Amino acid sequence: MAHTAISTPEGFSFSQRFARGGIGQAGVSNPTKNETFEAWIDDWTWRSESASPFPARLLASTDEGSFDLSLETESGWVLQGSDGFSRKSDLGQASYYYSQPFVDIEGTLSLDGEPIKVSGKGWLDREWSSQPLASNQAGWDWMSLHLEDGSALMVYQLRHDSGEHYISGSWVTEDGQKVILGPENLSLSKIKTTELRLTGNTRRLPLHWRISVPSLDLQLEVEGSRQNCWLETVFPYWEGPVRVSGSHAGSGYLELTGY
Repeated sequence: MAHTAISTPEGFSFSQRFARGGIGQAGVSNPTKNETFEAWIDDWTWRSESASPFPARLLASTDEGSFDLSLETESGWVLQGSDGFSRKSDLGQASYYYSQPFVDIEGTLSLDGEPIKVSGKGWLDREWSSQPLASNQAGWDWMSLHLEDGSALMVYQLRHDSGEHYISGSWVTEDGQKVILGPENLSLSKIKTTELRLTGNTRRLPLHWRISVPSLDLQLEVEGSRQNCWLETVFPYWEGPVRVSGSHAGSGYLELTGY
């Protein structure tokens, strides 16, 4: 399964695909065997120049556009949680989780047949687990932020029915210094919710947040800069760009599931 989305000031489009491995429709190559890394589903491909995922070329599309991007990084991988083991609840749910917050991107975005040169910063997350969320967890709120001082901040919470949400995150500098964040040094609270009018219904979503990390002198407000980023996929969710203000300015992405 794969999802893509393109968000611009003029609009939002997305697409989802399902394909089978084993018969060439989708898969991930074995880099030790083929000397290069490649992940694909139909003609959506991530193809690198070596056994590492970077540098690479990413080609994919939505129902209304496509993109062809080069991806590079010189930064090390970030192991989230405890050396890559990321707890998700007090009941034992967990995942293996690593990130690459500093991806340099250049390429072309095509909309309505018109090519647009683009460049910017990207973020790769890779996470896998052996069990679903706990039965009292409805979904999560996750955000990845590039701050003006060159650092990167990731924060998420797994929402509990009791209201005592499971919060975690990490802060990484450009030169690789890392601080793992937990409830003892990190707080996340919603400032307000926004009503989205969708096809056939409405949904109220928290698109405006406050993040506090006193030990790092971070006091941030994070707000969705484009409200129309709802993906009506098999597992529907909201994911779109955000603006960061407060002690540090910046930009990033917010993902909301389970609403």
